[in-house]
Amino acid sequence: MKLNEIAPGPIVKVGRLIIDSPGASGGPGSYQDVEVCFADGWVYVEVKEEDGEGSANVYPAHRVKLAFNVQPTKQEPKRARGSAHFV
Repeated sequence: MKLNEIAPGPIVKVGRLIIDSPGASGGPGSYQDVEVCFADGWVYVEVKEEDGEGSANVYPAHRVKLAFNVQPTKQEPKRARGSAHFV
């Protein structure tokens, strides 16, 4: 699954994304070179799985501490909606 299958808005490439307090660890989470959608108070982060399948982690937008090197992506047409993991 690709991010454009579930994201409700434009997708951008982010060089580095830091999220405050993800999951039970309590520390900041960090992503590098990811595709992200900021929409409706949420941030959708594409996660590439080892098996080649993708999914998305979804965080409340207020937990984003840093989004560095944000650039537009070439948009693919939207497909049928998939699922996302709210974190």
